[in-house]
Amino acid sequence: MTRMNHFLYSTIHVSDRELNTYLWSDGLNEESMDLSGLSNCGCHLDLIGSGSDEDIQNQHKYYAGPNERADWMSEFPDSETPAHVDPPYDRDRHLPKRDC
Repeated sequence: MTRMNHFLYSTIHVSDRELNTYLWSDGLNEESMDLSGLSNCGCHLDLIGSGSDEDIQNQHKYYAGPNERADWMSEFPDSETPAHVDPPYDRDRHLPKRDC
Protein backbone atom coordinates (compact mmCIF):
# COMPACT_ATOMS: atom_id res chain seq x y z
CA MET A 1 0.00 0.00 0.00
CA THR A 2 2.77 2.43 0.90
CA ARG A 3 4.51 1.96 -2.46
CA MET A 4 1.27 3.06 -4.11
CA ASN A 5 1.00 6.04 -1.71
CA HIS A 6 -2.01 4.58 0.12
CA PHE A 7 -2.09 5.09 3.89
CA LEU A 8 -4.28 3.91 6.79
CA TYR A 9 -5.45 6.05 9.71
CA SER A 10 -7.52 5.62 12.86
CA THR A 11 -7.11 1.88 13.31
CA ILE A 12 -6.46 1.61 17.05
CA HIS A 13 -10.08 0.86 17.95
CA VAL A 14 -10.41 -2.29 15.80
CA SER A 15 -8.80 -5.70 16.15
CA ASP A 16 -6.49 -7.12 13.48
CA ARG A 17 -9.35 -9.31 12.30
CA GLU A 18 -11.74 -6.34 12.05
CA LEU A 19 -9.12 -4.31 10.19
CA ASN A 20 -8.45 -7.12 7.72
CA THR A 21 -12.19 -7.61 7.20
CA TYR A 22 -12.61 -3.89 6.49
CA LEU A 23 -9.68 -3.86 4.07
CA TRP A 24 -10.85 -6.92 2.15
CA SER A 25 -14.54 -6.04 2.07
CA ASP A 26 -14.43 -2.24 1.72
CA GLY A 27 -11.16 -0.34 1.99
CA LEU A 28 -9.20 -2.05 -0.76
CA ASN A 29 -12.23 -2.22 -3.04
CA GLU A 30 -12.59 1.55 -3.30
CA GLU A 31 -11.55 2.82 -6.69
CA SER A 32 -8.37 4.84 -6.64
CA MET A 33 -5.50 5.70 -8.90
CA ASP A 34 -2.03 4.23 -8.76
CA LEU A 35 -0.25 7.13 -7.12
CA SER A 36 3.13 5.40 -6.83
CA GLY A 37 4.85 7.80 -9.23
CA LEU A 38 3.41 10.95 -7.68
CA SER A 39 5.37 12.00 -4.62
CA ASN A 40 3.00 14.82 -3.68
CA CYS A 41 -0.19 12.71 -3.74
CA GLY A 42 -1.66 10.05 -1.50
CA CYS A 43 -4.81 8.06 -0.89
CA HIS A 44 -5.79 8.19 2.76
CA LEU A 45 -8.06 5.49 4.22
CA ASP A 46 -9.40 6.74 7.54
CA LEU A 47 -11.47 4.14 9.37
CA ILE A 48 -13.45 6.86 11.15
CA GLY A 49 -13.51 9.37 8.32
CA SER A 50 -16.96 8.78 6.85
CA GLY A 51 -18.80 11.24 9.10
CA SER A 52 -21.29 8.56 10.15
CA ASP A 53 -22.74 8.62 13.66
CA GLU A 54 -20.69 5.51 14.49
CA ASP A 55 -17.46 7.15 13.28
CA ILE A 56 -18.19 10.32 15.26
CA GLN A 57 -18.83 8.22 18.38
CA ASN A 58 -15.58 6.30 17.85
CA GLN A 59 -13.69 9.57 17.31
CA HIS A 60 -14.85 10.88 20.67
CA LYS A 61 -14.52 7.57 22.47
CA TYR A 62 -10.99 6.61 21.39
CA TYR A 63 -9.23 9.54 19.69
CA ALA A 64 -10.46 12.94 20.90
CA GLY A 65 -8.61 14.73 23.64
CA PRO A 66 -10.28 16.65 26.47
CA ASN A 67 -10.37 19.96 24.58
CA GLU A 68 -11.93 18.45 21.45
CA ARG A 69 -14.50 16.60 23.56
CA ALA A 70 -15.35 19.79 25.49
CA ASP A 71 -15.71 21.77 22.24
CA TRP A 72 -18.02 19.09 20.82
CA MET A 73 -20.19 18.98 23.95
CA SER A 74 -20.40 22.79 23.95
CA GLU A 75 -21.39 22.91 20.28
CA PHE A 76 -23.76 19.92 20.43
CA PRO A 77 -25.10 19.81 24.02
CA ASP A 78 -27.95 17.44 23.14
CA SER A 79 -25.72 14.80 21.57
CA GLU A 80 -24.57 11.81 23.56
CA THR A 81 -20.81 11.89 23.88
CA PRO A 82 -19.31 8.59 25.02
CA ALA A 83 -16.85 8.47 27.87
CA HIS A 84 -13.21 8.30 26.79
CA VAL A 85 -11.80 4.79 26.54
CA ASP A 86 -8.13 4.04 26.03
CA PRO A 87 -7.81 2.38 22.63
CA PRO A 88 -7.38 -1.39 22.86
CA TYR A 89 -4.70 -1.54 20.16
CA ASP A 90 -1.45 0.35 19.58
CA ARG A 91 -1.13 0.19 15.83
CA ASP A 92 -1.35 3.66 14.28
CA ARG A 93 2.04 4.89 15.44
CA HIS A 94 3.65 1.91 13.66
CA LEU A 95 1.86 2.42 10.34
CA PRO A 96 3.76 4.02 7.45
CA LYS A 97 3.24 7.75 7.18
CA ARG A 98 3.32 9.86 4.06
CA ASP A 99 6.47 11.95 3.88
CA CYS A 100 5.44 15.54 3.24
